[in-house]
Amino acid sequence: MFQFLPSSLCIFVSSLFLLFSPSAYSQNRLALTHIAIAPTLDGVLDEQVWQQATPFDLAFENNPGEGIPTDIKTSAYLYEDGESLHLAIHAYDPNPENIRAHLSDRDAIWGDDMVGIVLDTFDGERNGYEFYVNPFGVQQDGRVDDTNGWRATTAWNGIWYSAAKITDDGWTAEISIPFRALRFPNSTGELTWGVGIFRAYPRDITRWLTHIQRDPNISCNLCQYHKVSGFTNVKPGNNFQLTPTLTLSKNNTRDDVPGDWDKGDTDSQPGLDLRWGITENAVVNATINPDFSQIEADAAQLNVNNTYSLFLPERRPFFLDGSDYFTTRNFNLVHTRNIAEPDIGVKLTGKSGPHAYGILMADDNATTFLLPGNQSSDVAEYVIEDPIDEDNDTPIGSNIGIARYRMDIGARNQFGALITTRQAEDYRNIVASIDGHIWLGEKDKIRYQTAFSDSANPLSLQHEFNLEEQQQGHAVALDFIRDTRDYRLEANYKNVGSGFRADMGFNSSADYKMISLEGERKYYGDTNSAITRSYLWFDWDYVHDQNDKRLKNQLKLFAAINGTLQSYARLGAIAAEKFYEGDFNSGGDYFDEALLEAYLSFRPLSNLQLQMFALYGDTIDYTNSQPGTTTRANITLNFQLSNHLNARLAHNYSTIDTAANPTAIRTDSLQQLDGGKLYSANQTDLRLSYQFDIRNQLKLVMQYTDIQRNAALYQANFDSDDDNNVNAVDKLFSSQIMYSYKLNAQSLFYLGFADRGFQDDTLEGIEKDSRSVFAKVSFAWQS
Repeated sequence: MFQFLPSSLCIFVSSLFLLFSPSAYSQNRLALTHIAIAPTLDGVLDEQVWQQATPFDLAFENNPGEGIPTDIKTSAYLYEDGESLHLAIHAYDPNPENIRAHLSDRDAIWGDDMVGIVLDTFDGERNGYEFYVNPFGVQQDGRVDDTNGWRATTAWNGIWYSAAKITDDGWTAEISIPFRALRFPNSTGELTWGVGIFRAYPRDITRWLTHIQRDPNISCNLCQYHKVSGFTNVKPGNNFQLTPTLTLSKNNTRDDVPGDWDKGDTDSQPGLDLRWGITENAVVNATINPDFSQIEADAAQLNVNNTYSLFLPERRPFFLDGSDYFTTRNFNLVHTRNIAEPDIGVKLTGKSGPHAYGILMADDNATTFLLPGNQSSDVAEYVIEDPIDEDNDTPIGSNIGIARYRMDIGARNQFGALITTRQAEDYRNIVASIDGHIWLGEKDKIRYQTAFSDSANPLSLQHEFNLEEQQQGHAVALDFIRDTRDYRLEANYKNVGSGFRADMGFNSSADYKMISLEGERKYYGDTNSAITRSYLWFDWDYVHDQNDKRLKNQLKLFAAINGTLQSYARLGAIAAEKFYEGDFNSGGDYFDEALLEAYLSFRPLSNLQLQMFALYGDTIDYTNSQPGTTTRANITLNFQLSNHLNARLAHNYSTIDTAANPTAIRTDSLQQLDGGKLYSANQTDLRLSYQFDIRNQLKLVMQYTDIQRNAALYQANFDSDDDNNVNAVDKLFSSQIMYSYKLNAQSLFYLGFADRGFQDDTLEGIEKDSRSVFAKVSFAWQS
């Protein structure tokens, strides 16, 4: 086609063809069978419809083998009946007694034998849905994104149906996915979807089997799926869902510990959630007086010798549905956990051709947000202060608006824009951003984002956090990435102004410029060898502030392997020079860090997974602004005691030893601050769950934190008033027991009890200061 053009022009035109044309990769194309009969979902493949369905042979191992033939037989059958898409899979196994499966909650079957399907319903080769089931019929679903590297999330929950059964020659599964649970084009003619059917076969090594002989030299995944045409009789439904909820709770607290409990009032909160597919491409979510309380306790995090705020994931259904429409890759500008106490919310998300959009509006009875810096971050709350009792401060509510637009360009490029606003009396934060990525060829891409914020701060926050009345700031990120089968190279640049704030997001750092380089070399072993993959990589970061003061110069070197016992092991070294301003050294100082890090995850038994992490070396004692030697360790044990009973135990340990600090003088005695063990911190998170069947579960959560400090080594205890003194004893204990029944992802019932207690230097033991009983019921009506 280009034979009469100069060679350089040929290359340029060919690149444009790759960048802005639909995918030209060769793919298998199949016709989908239509049968106007729905199967009986019992996990037994004895119905005639499966003999007439479109067959798939999962003949290839795509991980760890790269498109190699497999001798593990798996047959799949797919058809539609005008209302639902039906899938049957026969997973043959020469040793059925080795099948790994357990009863669990939804979305908790990772590590089990699984079969399932990924659907690219718009045939855009960018994102899709995934549905999996284990041999006991437990479901896992979510959304996948392949626009900028493969990402999957289980945040999305649909209502679909499945059954599975272990047999003498393996196991079988049946899956029915109603079309009303999916988004896809409304067409009078034939549709084409991308389809991938998968099987996870976890034994000594976890193998992923599929009908797709994936080419590892092609960086996209969805573009290699089989193209399945048909769906002529299929129309997207209204996907109308109405979910009334009722939450009941009774809370008791003690303002003075030890002391009397308050009587506590019973709180009754009815609510209503609505989900309506107003078109085949657009969905409206709305909620009135919602139950936004979080049912299950967050995983415990040890917050010691840390200057930045801890990140807590979003778990609330209203915000999770369609959350991928609002994400940006370089900066986290939308973190909906900032919306703490809303009364009402409405959200519109949709996709039409190459255009995707999302709008979210809510009111919040509180205004809490993150104040970032280059040394630390603070959590700010806008309140009217009570001059006598700070526990009676009145929160100020705010109005929230978020708008997101994203456009697909050609086969793989993307452009997006985002605006977030949060406003209250004398307060506002507005952020405007554009972002996207451009592929320069099959292996190279550029990713970019730029944002600007405008903030107004009320007088109370100006005084408390030393803020200006008005703040403006910028944030810029630019990445170049080259990703091949054998290596990956990445160069990054970030520039975040001192006044930049994203009050609806989670960006804990500001006032910095960063250049980073990262490289990884990948090696591939035989799929049956003890080591199947190995990796070497480095990461170099150079950071300075907006006044060009050097903040960090850090180099990381790591090596890692994948191997038998489903193992992953990593060993690395970190060397850094960091500037820390601190509270006790005038003008700040530079500190050297030299750390060794190790991580290991493996399954010594089929029902036991162990994860271990250790870190040792020179670091910064941020509390006293001095060097120290740290030892940190974490061990997580996940033990499937039976098909019904699971135990998960996580333990964190951290300590810092310091030398005598000649620059820290005790003002009470004018003596040098001694050295020694600064603190010893232990934290345990134990979760026991008994799954009666796929719908009924009883769970117990216990969390215990014990931090023992040598108070004599803390300069704050000698240089400040009593309010800032450091406790020698700091203990926290909380427990929760909860029964849940889940008919599906939206129709459920919870009943539980939770309490919490603490101990400090004024108490002889742990005293409880909070306890509650709660119940929640919801039921999803669909049409």
